[in-house]
Amino acid sequence: MRMNQEGEFWMKCSHCGKENQEQFAYCVYCGTELEKVNALSDQPDDHQQSAQEYAEPKKKHSKRNKILLPIFLLFGISALLIVTWIFVISPWVQYRSGIEKMEQAEYDRAFQIFSDLGEYKDSRDKREQCEVEICRNAVIGDEIPFGSYEQDNNLDNGSETIFWKVLSVEEDRILVVSCHALERSAYHESYMEVTWASCMLRSWLNQVFLKIAFTETEREHIMVSTLPDTGTDDQIFLLSLDEAATLLGEGARVQAEASDFAIAQGVPVNEDHYCWWWLRTAGRSNYYAVNVVSEGGINQDGDGVDDTRNGVRPAMWIMVP
Repeated sequence: MRMNQEGEFWMKCSHCGKENQEQFAYCVYCGTELEKVNALSDQPDDHQQSAQEYAEPKKKHSKRNKILLPIFLLFGISALLIVTWIFVISPWVQYRSGIEKMEQAEYDRAFQIFSDLGEYKDSRDKREQCEVEICRNAVIGDEIPFGSYEQDNNLDNGSETIFWKVLSVEEDRILVVSCHALERSAYHESYMEVTWASCMLRSWLNQVFLKIAFTETEREHIMVSTLPDTGTDDQIFLLSLDEAATLLGEGARVQAEASDFAIAQGVPVNEDHYCWWWLRTAGRSNYYAVNVVSEGGINQDGDGVDDTRNGVRPAMWIMVP
């Protein structure tokens, strides 16, 4: 039933579909009895309309949730897998690889793997075992890892592995000197007569540097050596004039680059990053100490012991029983 513009109600015949005025009981076109229906039944009431309007966005929201939920689940699972790989699976795979390299006597590669793993499981112990094996198999001229010290001048990423040049190999020990000048220091704190035995630099090397650069296990492998020219017993020392001339020579073989950290501390360098560095031998008097110049020569007159422009290349004997 519908209402026209004049307010009259018209009913549609269920048989022929023709419209008839309300007062007729039978269709004037086919004679079929007409049914009386609520005039407003075809029009949704306000409550129905509000319910429909509320239901439509709710259905859309529910449909959107059904689409987003799998996406969020997939993202969460992916994130979990990534975290698991980074912190659990990948370190374990690397660790197993390091063990295999040790079993295959590839100690250089194993050392790098365990260094990258940091404190994972017993990686530090494995790293130190690799250091000893590398020392045991070293030959003159090799550059080997042992200990760590700040070198890249980025204090946030920790210290870096120290590499040492092998100068001499004996039956159960090797003599090494750091490949780079690691620090800037005066030979002594003031300009005065001083020997290696009493200089400030010797004390710093054996009391400060030794503890900073090496673990307790590593220190156990550093010999206490009686130096022939000074009679001192040292674990860490500087090369003598004779040792530098005999074991290193002159020119490029005796030159040393300064680490970025040493440069930041004030070590002057030339365009190739080579610097001057101390030897332990006295210069023209005990007010001076011999040093190596950046061009590769040895300055036998030496610099004043209070000169702070020289770099420091520690040396030591490592036991390899």
